[in-house]
Amino acid sequence: MLKNTWLSYTITCLSLLALAEEPVSQMKNLKVCASRMPAAPSQSGSSLTVLEAKDLATHGNMSLGKFLQTVPGFHFAQSGPRGSVNSMILRGSTQKYMLVRVDGVNISDPSASQIAPQIEHILVSNIERIEILRGSQSSLYGGQAVAGVIEITTKQAEPGFTPTVQVEGGSYDSYQGILNLKMANEQGFLNFNAELVKSEGFSAADEKNGNTEKDGYENATFDLQARYFVSENLRLKASARYSDHEIEFDSFAFGQGPVDDDGHNLTQGDQTQLSAGMEYTSASGRQDHDLVLSYFSTNRDTQGEYPATFEGDRLEADYVGSQEITPIFGLLFGANATEESAKTDAGLDDANQIIGAFIQVDVRPMDDVYFTATGRNDDHSEFGSHATWKSTLAYTPWESTKLRGSLGTGFRAPSLFELFDSQYGNPDLDPESSTSWDIGWDQRFWQEKAGLSVTYFNLEITDQIDFAFPGGYVQIPGESERSGIELGMDAQLNEFIEVKAAYTYMLTAESTSGDPLLRVPEHDLSFTSVYSRKQWTLSGIVTYIAGVEDLNYDLNGPATLELDDFWVLDGRLAYAFKEGKEVFVRFENIFDEYYQLTRGYGTPGRSAYLGLSLTL
Repeated sequence: MLKNTWLSYTITCLSLLALAEEPVSQMKNLKVCASRMPAAPSQSGSSLTVLEAKDLATHGNMSLGKFLQTVPGFHFAQSGPRGSVNSMILRGSTQKYMLVRVDGVNISDPSASQIAPQIEHILVSNIERIEILRGSQSSLYGGQAVAGVIEITTKQAEPGFTPTVQVEGGSYDSYQGILNLKMANEQGFLNFNAELVKSEGFSAADEKNGNTEKDGYENATFDLQARYFVSENLRLKASARYSDHEIEFDSFAFGQGPVDDDGHNLTQGDQTQLSAGMEYTSASGRQDHDLVLSYFSTNRDTQGEYPATFEGDRLEADYVGSQEITPIFGLLFGANATEESAKTDAGLDDANQIIGAFIQVDVRPMDDVYFTATGRNDDHSEFGSHATWKSTLAYTPWESTKLRGSLGTGFRAPSLFELFDSQYGNPDLDPESSTSWDIGWDQRFWQEKAGLSVTYFNLEITDQIDFAFPGGYVQIPGESERSGIELGMDAQLNEFIEVKAAYTYMLTAESTSGDPLLRVPEHDLSFTSVYSRKQWTLSGIVTYIAGVEDLNYDLNGPATLELDDFWVLDGRLAYAFKEGKEVFVRFENIFDEYYQLTRGYGTPGRSAYLGLSLTL
């Protein structure tokens, strides 16, 4: 089957290359790649947030999920200390509806009960850029991208040889070290990054409930990225990433919730991702091609009360091309072939294949109007063909004003675990389908030094798959709905002070039966500020969360209860005593606020970390 899959994909790619014989436009000031080909943000009719390396560096080497909390529509909740299992929420939808790619590689776990990305082991130190594209992107990326896509690009090298060393230590007996080596010349670059993290942690089960046994975490991650410029038009690229981690966790008692274990519950795991590809731009600049072959593997071995092993693999080929037909009319097209496999010690040992292709029409009838219409078909080895579509519109009536909107469909196929697990699987499941739309307004003012973004969004998922204890996974007829308003603001107040804010208000977050969706905040607000003057940099992040419904572990009470709302302040103070050399102190939960992100699980109290960064 796999041989036929790759043969079909190769034929499709060659056909699309032939179609693109007349060269695609490489527009000026191209910056954003989450829309599958570099394009100016002004052309995007979808809701988009771009975070650059400078945005990340000022707040320190925190976990990726914690930093994404500053993005409109995004919520991150860990179940305990660093490295614990997390819940990611985007526009009211959990991570099973998100696609996360690191250097073009899908990092979702094929062996998980519901295929979803796990980002708790990713730090921000080696990230060059993060692009968050909200709303259904299934027509561009395939089934999993129902709520949105997060594209992560690791750092690239500048000419010369640049080594960087960073060390940090502090609360909870936590230590981390980073070594980064960048080498580049006119023919290409090589970037190597190594990160080591170790923490004794705190009790995953909330200490306020009498739990005292610490749950530690260790992680070693290695990244390698290379580019070689064969010519001005042809670039070869390759990347590799390996992560080895160990996380301790606590037990769970029915009717009570999380409780201390005897120190023997832990999960050891590793992830490997490899990719190689090429990018080609025609001499006229009117045609682009991007071809990537990738491999992702994850292994988890859980020890303790409920031992289990999970192995997941993904082999993928992804091609995207673009072609300018006329100055006002262009095409974006692509094809994708994927094989996923999952294996557990409970008897699951299955695989599936998906072949998909899409085409997008880009029309600019006027300089201030940009319209796209996308159609895609995916052929799934278990479920046959499934079509999705999307259209977007961006209108800039004035240079500093953009009105935008998008409407699209999506689908999510059941995971191998949901279908074939010996205890909880259900082979009669069908794919979920969805419809997503949003409208928004982006405005720059104050001589482009400030900006405001307002978006209304709506997502309806039909025939959602849920877990029904104790039987397993079932299909729920009907529709579950998520709708809300996102606000984003940024301002450069003066030469020294920059502020940003993000707020999400969920109007609706309901299951098919009308029950509230778990762990989706009604109010999610973050405010960040950075003060830089001479050699000093002071930054802070304020987070406010309210209206989160979570499980009630008391079997005699209602099914859910609302968590307490809370404010948390994090900060960082850095002093650059020489160019490229700084000492810093980083604080979490400065006012020692007591709060929970997931019912019964602990969160850090007031904590501090001292560090040194040297670029040699």
